[in-house]
Parts: sequence; structure tokens; C-alpha cells
Amino acid sequence: MGEIREFRSLASGVPWLSVPGRLAAVVVGAISDRPSPRSTDEAEETRGRIKWIDRELIPSIHQHHGTLIICTADRFIAIFENPVEAAQCGVIIRQSIVERNQLLPRRRWIQYRIGVDLGHVITDTNKIYGEGVYAASGLAAIAGPGQLCISGGLYEQIKHKLFYTYESLGDRKVKNIAKPVTVYRMLADPDSFNKNRTRYEIILLSLVSLILTVIAGGGMCYLFGQGQY
Repeated sequence: MGEIREFRSLASGVPWLSVPGRLAAVVVGAISDRPSPRSTDEAEETRGRIKWIDRELIPSIHQHHGTLIICTADRFIAIFENPVEAAQCGVIIRQSIVERNQLLPRRRWIQYRIGVDLGHVITDTNKIYGEGVYAASGLAAIAGPGQLCISGGLYEQIKHKLFYTYESLGDRKVKNIAKPVTVYRMLADPDSFNKNRTRYEIILLSLVSLILTVIAGGGMCYLFGQGQY
């Protein structure tokens, strides 16, 4: 469905910022612990993963105003305008996997390593590349199965907005990134997950109420105005 393409092969050595692109939050999920190709469980595991993608992954990305760029058997890549939405979506995706796995035998579990970064990206149809993609992919590689790692840049944007526990892993070398990347692991316990989800729902309901109030107020003004003529 898509691929990460090497930046240098497309830009011929032109510096990052001279190529049209934008700043975006990137979420990368890389599958881990897949059954071997000869395993009798592979087909069953693949069907279960496709069903989970349709029912949980894609709706979660859309609900947080993200765009799914790549989704293959081994990974997914989505981009978001808002870093808070991206991080929250990553947590919800991980939580939905945990809840799914609790109902299934170990051989049918899905395990993703998830990385989230805020960086420069370039998109072209169903292709995406750029420093933000490389960093998020590297963070996913650092994360253990079922874990979520974020960059220091993203951490600075969300630390006072999403109330999770953040474990510093220090500076790490990431492939295709010149400088070491500061890494944090997000440790989302069920209580903090529910607290953030409730806070998000309250904000959403408040916005809907405000919009309805404005619409109703406009209608009343129109009716009163009509009555004066």
C-alpha cells in the first residue's frame, strides 16, 4: 500500500528544509512477535489483525483527526496536525490491543512497538518520508513489544496536557538521524488512561454545546428580527 522512501534518493542531497514539506506529528506502529511464515497460526493471526485494524486502528486515527498513510501486514504510519492528538491516539491504540489480547490465547495476540515524533515530513500520494518519519520509526524500534516511545520534542508539547507517567530513556542514536534523539517511554496505567479520555470527552462535549448555543442564539435573533418587521 505504501513505502518509506529514502530522502536522499529523492532530493539528491538537497537539505531537508529546502524541500517542500511540513511539521507534523508522526505515529509509527511496527508489528512484533509474528508467527513464523510456516506456522499454522499465521493465517488466523493475520485475519485477527486485519479485523482489529478495521474496527479499532482506523477509527481511532480518524477520531483524533489523523491521516493513515501506510498500513501493511507489518506496520502502519499515520500523521497528525496536533501532537497531543497523536500521542493520545497512540495510547488508545496500545490500550485497545491490551484489551483485545486479554480475551485471546497468547498465540493470537497482536503486539506493536509504537513510536511518536514531531518533525518534518513530506507526503506524496501514499508515500511519506522525512526526518519525522525516520525518528518515529527509530522510536518504534527502541520500544519493546506493546510499548510506546516518544521523542523529547513531542514530550515538551504534551507533558502538561496529557497526564501520563513519562520514563526518560536518555539520548539514543536513531538510524538516518544525525543527532541523538531524546527518548521517553509513556507508561499509561488504566487510571491515567481513563482520566485523559474523560478529559478529552468533556472538552469535546463543551465544544459541541458551545456550537449549539451559538446556533440557537443566531436562530432566536433571526426570529426576533423577523417579528420587528
